[in-house]
Amino acid sequence: MRAVSILLVVLFSCGRDVSGLGGGNESSNKSSISSEELRKSEAECAEGKGPGCSVAGGAYLLGERVNHKIATSFFEKGCKLEAKDSCYNLAVQVENGLGTEKDSNRAAELYEKACTLGEGLSCYTMAERIGIRNTKESGVYFEKACESNYGKGCTNAGVFYEEGRAGYSVDAIKSADFSDKGCNLGDGAGCFNLGLAYEKGRGVTKDFKRSAELYEKGCDLQFGVSCYAFAWKLYEGKGIAQDKKRAHQMREKGCSLGHKDSCFKK
Repeated sequence: MRAVSILLVVLFSCGRDVSGLGGGNESSNKSSISSEELRKSEAECAEGKGPGCSVAGGAYLLGERVNHKIATSFFEKGCKLEAKDSCYNLAVQVENGLGTEKDSNRAAELYEKACTLGEGLSCYTMAERIGIRNTKESGVYFEKACESNYGKGCTNAGVFYEEGRAGYSVDAIKSADFSDKGCNLGDGAGCFNLGLAYEKGRGVTKDFKRSAELYEKGCDLQFGVSCYAFAWKLYEGKGIAQDKKRAHQMREKGCSLGHKDSCFKK
């Protein structure tokens, strides 16, 4: 078995997701709405209600209604009204030149504003833009993303404390705490990292049963490395009843999720 280690989760891309649906809790996360709902949202936006602008803008990004210029105009107004999803979505539009002039500097300002308003995905995006691995500033943005309940931000903040990256002080307890929050927010890598912490006794009391549970949860959340780690727990019967047949199934799942070490053939 190859050693597994704490992972930094990165969303590498040339630009953000251009679906324009923000990651926060405002209602722009709806992928499609009825004509009646759209009229209601447009009216709310006209009344100065930012979330209504977010919803209206999002409605013009998908399906038959696609019109980036109209979408951008709604996001512009929503962002001025301090709607965090509108600011994030506007940043995506500006970064990719959709319905407006492409402007990387302005996009950064908009991501920053959305982050300040509590849009965790924007904070994560700022970390990505800065240089995701080796700057203290990116670590600070990961922590901000976590404070806004964006799971991948928590997981990555945990890595900075685990490794003492970019001037951070090594703190295994903080690392485990961040991984725990990332896992609870649905990030499979956070579950894996916390499982590894329990297996090694780093920042938490060593507990093979808890480790196996966390690897399983990470696998359920479609994180391939966690499936691989859980497969070995099952194969060895370490912290869980030995089950070689299920171990094989978990290894195959890890392989299907793109984890190359899970794809070995006997």
